[in-house]
This record gives sequence, C-alpha cells and structure tokens, in this order.
Amino acid sequence: MDSDRVVFSENIHNKNGSIFEFKYEGIIKKENIDTNNINELITKYMMNNHENMVKNVRLLRTILKDYDEKFLALSYQSKNLNELIKFYDSNIFLYKRKEFCDEINKSLITKYTPDDNINFKFVDTQNNKLDYLNIDIMSDRIINILQELEMLNHIKPIELDHDSKRLIEIYQLFYAENPNFNSDDINIKLQAMMALLAEFNVTIVNYFFSLFNKSNIPTSLEISDLVCELFPLGEIKDIYDPVTLNDEEHKIISIAGKETRKVLEAYDNEEDILKIICNVLYAARYHLSYPTTNYNDLLKHLYCSENEFYLCKSLVNKISNILYYEFIEKEKMNQIKLNRNNWKNY
Repeated sequence: MDSDRVVFSENIHNKNGSIFEFKYEGIIKKENIDTNNINELITKYMMNNHENMVKNVRLLRTILKDYDEKFLALSYQSKNLNELIKFYDSNIFLYKRKEFCDEINKSLITKYTPDDNINFKFVDTQNNKLDYLNIDIMSDRIINILQELEMLNHIKPIELDHDSKRLIEIYQLFYAENPNFNSDDINIKLQAMMALLAEFNVTIVNYFFSLFNKSNIPTSLEISDLVCELFPLGEIKDIYDPVTLNDEEHKIISIAGKETRKVLEAYDNEEDILKIICNVLYAARYHLSYPTTNYNDLLKHLYCSENEFYLCKSLVNKISNILYYEFIEKEKMNQIKLNRNNWKNY
C-alpha cells in the first residue's frame, strides 16, 4: 500500500566544497516508528564526513532499520572524487566512481553493474580515454575499489556485539538511565565512567587513555570508536540477548555510579566535572606516582582547582572504602587499593 511507503531525501554542501546526497525509499515493517527520532538521527548524520561509502550505507541502513529497503541512492562529490551508488531491494545495481590520481595527473573511472560486471578506464583532465599506464601506481586503488564493492554487496545494519552490549549495560547501571548514542555528551560520559571503573578493574575491551592534540581530556580511542559505531542506534532501551554482569562487577558499578551521580547532582555543569574526573584519574595513574611531580604544576596541567582535585580524590577513596568494608573480599580489595597509593602524598 502507498500509505506504507516512505521516502527520505537529503543533501548537504560542505564548506570544503564536497557535496553529499542520498535518497531512500522503503516500506514500513513495524508499528509505532519514532519518525521524529529518525529525522533527528538523519540530521546529525548529515553533519558527518561522507567520503566512506561503506560507512554511509551501513549508518543509513541502521537508522532506517524499521523499514524494508526498496531503493537507496548515494552520491558524493569532492575535488578529487565522484562516487555514485544505487541499490534496488538492498542489492547494488549501479556503482560509478571517478578518482583523480595526483601521481600521474590522471583519473581512474570505475563502473559496475550486475549485468556488465566491472570496467576500469583511465582518462586525462579532458576526459579523453588513455591506455593503462602506470598501472603499479593504481593497483592499490583498484584493489581498494574491489574490496569496497564486495563490502557494499553485503552491508547489514549495525548489530550489538558483546563489547557493545557490555558497555550499554554498564552505562545503564552506572548512570541509572539509558544511553543515547547521538547525544552530544555521550562520549565524555562513557570516557569518565570507564576511566573511573578502570580503577576497580572493570573494563570492556583492552583500551588506553591518551592525550591528543585536539582533545582536552584523556581519551580512549577504542571507546570513541564504539560511540561512533553505535551513533545511528540513538537511545537504547532494551538489549536482545543481553550480557550478564557478574555479581562483583554489578556491585562495583552500582556503588561507583551512585556516588558519582551524587557528585554530578551537586554541580550545574555536569560535563565540566566529568572532564575533571577524567583528567585527575589520568594524572593519578601516570603522573602522581613520580616523586618529582610538582603539585601546583599538576593543577595547572589539569585545568582544575585544588577543591576540584580533592573532590575527585575523595570520590575514588569513598568508593574504595564502601567496597572494602561492605562487599568485596579483602584479598581482592588489596589489589584494588594499590591504585590508591598514587594519592598518598596529595
């Protein structure tokens, strides 16, 4: 029925001169779809970088997973790259790509259809067809195109894996709310949460916190990657086949979350406090153990006041004390308490 058919169409002209547009047609396959949330997700998605077509298709199919896809077309244009892809019933039926190669001042044009298979040709700046020259330079690009085509033919909406489910369940327990992966503060909330829980040996993946030039807080790239991947899922309320946290983890996360929420409720700017927690925990792990560390220099480096520094210190110590005296076996807490030695001179 026509009433069940939906159409989504967007385009954006970016400041760098690139243009991205897509059109989607589908059939409603479930009731009570939150169209406002879908439109919000699409709006935020349009502000992303769109050069990676595999990522574009995957994100759009995830955002629009409540519809049965009938048609999808995506186009990306920039100074050195033009790409057009069309799908019918989720199957690719047209792929066109023109990529300029600086090394030889020529362009590689690729066209694929299921009937005609795939064709490559070189053209000059006037689009005149050329022989296959400097094929060694272009071989890596041809391989990448073939790999991209293979992936485009098998792209499915994003599904939660073990680490993603674990992260979501930890978040729900820690903050007593559902995570919304397209909210502006989701990354800092996850970074601060996992930085704090790492003090008590609760982790999701093997990750590191590092300071980068464009980041004003220690950041785990692994956690940031998970946030980006889960963006099109928006708010997650329920998890199919959830991962069960063990009793010890459940106790640690519950106590750490409850005490952290008390701290956050006492301040107007929650994000600033979360940043301070990240910075101070990072300093405790990598700087405070050095006897030469200067306290005043450290405060300047952390961009926090003495009161804010001790706020974070007292938060960690309070969680440790509650766990030690009420829940965790003492021999296990002894290992956790080793982390507290970094604070002893401050």
